[in-house]
Amino acid sequence: MKAKGKSPAKPRGSTLARRWKRDITWPLDELAEVEWVDSSMCRGWAPLKDYESERASPCRTVGYVIFEDDLQIVLMQNQGGKAEGTTAQVSSAMTIPKCALLRRRTLR
Repeated sequence: MKAKGKSPAKPRGSTLARRWKRDITWPLDELAEVEWVDSSMCRGWAPLKDYESERASPCRTVGYVIFEDDLQIVLMQNQGGKAEGTTAQVSSAMTIPKCALLRRRTLR
């Protein structure tokens, strides 16, 4: 149900895309390593005691920083070569909430 007088919420991704670093240059150069925790989940019904050992999963990600604010950091993991007359190619963006970060280290 749409609230009276309010426009529908815009998709989160489109908001993020508009706020990415405006000064990104080729090749991407700010490389960072982040250690963070990810959610964990067991599937299906089971006795409660089976879930007692569930913990968040420690993760480590390395990538090129293309966006960062108070809530998140976005790392681009791949960048392709830019041949003359072509557009730069990138893939595999990882958005990590800042509340999940344990450590961040700038590599270059």
